Amino acid sequence: MNPLSKTLYVAFASCLILSSSCKEQSGTSKVDTKDTVTTLTDSLKEATVHSVINQPFENIQVQFQTHKVDPKVGGEFALKSGSKIIVPAGAFVKTDGSTLTETVMLKYREFRDIDEILVSGIPMTYQHDGQNEHFVSAGMFEIDGELASGEKVAIAKDKSLQVDMTSKTADGVSGVNFYYLEKQSIWKQVSSSIRRKIKKEKVVDNSVPVEVKANDLPVSLATKGAYKFELYLDYSKIEDLKDYKDVIWQYEAGKDDPTTYEDFNKEKWTSAAVVKSETSKDLYEITLKSKNKVFVTNAKPVLGEKAYQKALAKAKLENASKRSVVFAQVESMRDLEMVSMQLASIDKFGVYNHDYFMRQNKEPMVASLKLNLPKGQTIEKARVFLVMKKNDVIIEYSTDGYDKLSQFTYDPNENNGLMVVYPKNKVSVINRYDFKNKINSNREIVVDLSKEQNVKDYSSLKSIIEKI
Repeated sequence: MNPLSKTLYVAFASCLILSSSCKEQSGTSKVDTKDTVTTLTDSLKEATVHSVINQPFENIQVQFQTHKVDPKVGGEFALKSGSKIIVPAGAFVKTDGSTLTETVMLKYREFRDIDEILVSGIPMTYQHDGQNEHFVSAGMFEIDGELASGEKVAIAKDKSLQVDMTSKTADGVSGVNFYYLEKQSIWKQVSSSIRRKIKKEKVVDNSVPVEVKANDLPVSLATKGAYKFELYLDYSKIEDLKDYKDVIWQYEAGKDDPTTYEDFNKEKWTSAAVVKSETSKDLYEITLKSKNKVFVTNAKPVLGEKAYQKALAKAKLENASKRSVVFAQVESMRDLEMVSMQLASIDKFGVYNHDYFMRQNKEPMVASLKLNLPKGQTIEKARVFLVMKKNDVIIEYSTDGYDKLSQFTYDPNENNGLMVVYPKNKVSVINRYDFKNKINSNREIVVDLSKEQNVKDYSSLKSIIEKI
């Protein structure tokens, strides 16, 4: 192999080889939670969760949509999300009950996805039979009304608005009820949610020719100047790489950074696990272990210029006969797409939620967390959120209660992540891969949150959450 600049050679006393379909085998012990926790419900209800609307980010919020309404006429307003608001004539009055003739600015916004729920600061717990239950939202919205002058209006006593809200989770879920958030930030059940389906016409045209390529390489051309290292592995055991002899690993951003670990090439690594990334077709997660160190990094397999051109030429030659142009059958069909709706009748402005209680694992995990925060940040001003992406659930753990996260409880079957929010829109995160690998027992675990990110706007927040 030709030497490359900035190439690190890492030798192993012994090597554990894993293909993209295999994972490192290690002994696991089941946490005995009988004495401390019986179910996730029991433990989570003990956690101190903020019970007030307390937005974690400054000047980052879900924006209202505003509709002008003639109070004498009312109207029907269709939203981009597919939801609909129906306002009867004479629905609005002044706050003292007197008649309105001026145009009303009807303000409305929806919260569905995990990022929308997070920035809202709206509490997602409900007191049920004296216990804290955690909501999974099937659709939450806030609605308000005012005049052009900013003066607030109210819904007339003998009137109500209809909000027909689309839902991505309500279909097939039992126990969905409709709640109103009282001024004391306590949820009050208004009724059961009325669910229905509507038919939405969809036109599909498959007449465009598609070229099928069969020679895409699972390796890339090495980037000049990038940090690279080699692993002495049996690549015949890794399906995608078994045909390549001169594989080099190029570090990609994320996870542990070998450029900042001075002893990376001196450490006596005793095992390696190479697993295909679930989030990128080009990346692998590489876990290196020594007697005292576990190092997890992201890297992609690359080849030097000569090796890459040789591999590319070989692939083109071998696959030339496999290339074909497929013309999809010309077919224009009309399909009916079913959309789940949540129909609600409201008689006052505020925050409403179609919710069901989180289905929780009977054998939860409990960990004692000690957070290593960025320089200058303090636990007293931090807000800790457990991010459960599978069900779009956010649970906030208080840093000044429940013995400072010593009984941090989570469902191991969830796609868990951790986000800590600091003042001035700074955050640290633990993604679901690191969470699974590092937060896995009831002993005290030091969680490294020293890498801080700046949330500049809503778009950057969504990008950060998507990577958790």
